[in-house]
Amino acid sequence: MASWVLAHPPWQTLARVRLRWDVLLRSGTWTSRHFLNTPPLATETPAMQQIKAYPYPATAPDASLFEDTTNEYHEAAEETEEHARQYPLHVEVDHPSSLLKNLVREGKYQDATRVYTELLDMGAEIPLHPMYHFAARHVLNDTTLPPEERLNAFAGWWSLFPPTTQVEGNRAVKSILAHLLRGDPTPDIPLIIQFALIAASKGYVHQVARELVPVVARYATTQVTLCFLEELSSASWTFDSSQTAIDRGLPDAHAGRHLPASISKWYCSAIQELVLVDRTGAALEVLQLARSRDINVSRYTYNVLLSKLSSESNHDGITTVISLRKIQAGHPAWLEIPDEDMKQLGPTATTVQRSDRLHSSVPAASREKVALPELSSDAHALLTTARLLKQSLHAGELPISPATLAEVISVFLKSNRGSLLRRLRARVYQHEHLIPHWALAELIYQHSRRHSLHSIMKVFESHFHVVAVPGGITDNLWEERVAGRSTGVSKFRPPLHRKFPPDARHTYFMWDIILRRARTRSQVRRLYRQFLEDVAAARDVYPSDVPYLASLPDQESTTEQPEYVRVIPPPSLFHPGHFALFIKAFTRADLPLVAARIVVDMYALRVKPDARAFSRFVASLRYMAPEYAPAPVLGFFEKAIKHVDDGDPSASEPYPQTDPLPRSGERTRTVSLKTETLAFVYAGVIKRLLLDRRAHDAVKVAKRFVDLVSYRPGSSVVADKVLQTPVIASALHS
Repeated sequence: MASWVLAHPPWQTLARVRLRWDVLLRSGTWTSRHFLNTPPLATETPAMQQIKAYPYPATAPDASLFEDTTNEYHEAAEETEEHARQYPLHVEVDHPSSLLKNLVREGKYQDATRVYTELLDMGAEIPLHPMYHFAARHVLNDTTLPPEERLNAFAGWWSLFPPTTQVEGNRAVKSILAHLLRGDPTPDIPLIIQFALIAASKGYVHQVARELVPVVARYATTQVTLCFLEELSSASWTFDSSQTAIDRGLPDAHAGRHLPASISKWYCSAIQELVLVDRTGAALEVLQLARSRDINVSRYTYNVLLSKLSSESNHDGITTVISLRKIQAGHPAWLEIPDEDMKQLGPTATTVQRSDRLHSSVPAASREKVALPELSSDAHALLTTARLLKQSLHAGELPISPATLAEVISVFLKSNRGSLLRRLRARVYQHEHLIPHWALAELIYQHSRRHSLHSIMKVFESHFHVVAVPGGITDNLWEERVAGRSTGVSKFRPPLHRKFPPDARHTYFMWDIILRRARTRSQVRRLYRQFLEDVAAARDVYPSDVPYLASLPDQESTTEQPEYVRVIPPPSLFHPGHFALFIKAFTRADLPLVAARIVVDMYALRVKPDARAFSRFVASLRYMAPEYAPAPVLGFFEKAIKHVDDGDPSASEPYPQTDPLPRSGERTRTVSLKTETLAFVYAGVIKRLLLDRRAHDAVKVAKRFVDLVSYRPGSSVVADKVLQTPVIASALHS
């Protein structure tokens, strides 16, 4: 037995085993063909490239060039025609558009574009087909195309999509709509308008108008918004009138009611959005347009507009709205939209902005409705915090400030509780109105951890439209310092269905951190110029009417976006606190004279100064030396404000004289704004003199203020507080 084992070693048997490498190895990895040392072939040979470059034939080839037509050909042709009648083909393979359709189906969009252009040059008719929406989506994803070419290419492909009467295309429409809402950093208003109008002409208006009308109203000019609403209604009426009541599946008695009610909703949605972003003048124009077209507006929309006009003390606007409402009251009420329906009308973004506005208007102390335990790395405290937040999220609320939420995020990550934080964030993202609140907390956290500006902007761009914040600056301020990998709280972020419009809290935070990282005076000046251009566009003020912009040499705008894609920032994205940031930045850059004159720019832009900018303004007045009389300083501000009223803001010294840009003409200035601005300036000078222990000069300035300015006590909080100082109050009453 032992001799047999020694005579038959096992390796001889194993040597006869053949291993199948292609069986043992997994699919998608190395296979037997990878062991062959054969060079790969080129995808296209020169001959193939020459064939592709050959133009598409305009006419069919002439068969008489090859041989004479005989009876056999006629007999064969008759048999072929008879066979075609018995067995018809579903697709005409010999149609010129067959090649175009096949190229789009195969994903060869570059070749499809070339064939499409040649077919248009030939004047060939291209039948509509759902396949072409893939080409339209490909154009949207192509970031290398200039804006105009992108718009024309998209409109060409999207116009080839069939209407609702031929195909059920809701899925394709929603895919393009989703890209328009979240794909671009900044909403492409011309592209959105073109998509909506083509969709309306094909019967898909109800799928897109609800989402896109508020976007256009928020970011477009008033004239563009009015034209868009009219053309959208016209395209919808044209398609609706081309269809019979039987085709729509509606009874004859109710066939005409569906579209008029929808058009009323679009106008109401636009008015509510304009009121929400503090553009009441544009909202009035939309209301007047609706009533001139005999389009009814809901009672809820009237109440929203009247409430806003009342808060602005716009008595003329209130009179106009009430008169239009009385005229509408005499019309039939069957087109009136119930208030409970109008409350659910606007898109999620509108609801988000309204809730954020109400939330941000409440002081931070009153928002802390949940008593969180002391933030620490203790496991029990972390679990208690997470449990309390989950209970609040279950009710759709997040009653803690973004700063406190940023501390919660920091403690959870330091304690290696990333999984618990991700679950908490997933619950937040289930409530769209809470996402902007969480995003601001993420921004605060990244700034506190000294993350790069690139990573902070990446978080902002992933949540919000890049509007009313610096963008596209190519100097050292925007250089990427790290590789940009997502770390910490940015990992595993749930997907968003749309990008949200930012509010004043988000834009204030972005301007703040960017100005903190500005290292030179030129960077601060450049940022301030871009900021003024955005505020002027938002408030419909010509740049030549702003003193700082009028004093600059005539040169190109600092905004690198072309006018085609540049959106109009809503006025609600800016408040006096934004100007206070620049007063602080110029003071830190040792430019107190420029910092103090920002008050004049605020007056030119019709922005009322408040307590947020007062302390910064007082600090900027440090250039008044003890031997420097305050009278020239007050004279400069009074003279500058007067020149703004006269329509020549660049005439006041010491701004350099330049050739002014085209003027917008005389603008109406309210007396209250001028009085409050002068009260702000006088109060700042008095406060500066008191801090410099120049009480005698402060009393003189206070008496000059009482004599020259028709100030009513209670109009300005900062002025009342300064005038109630014991030294000033006793001097004025004596």
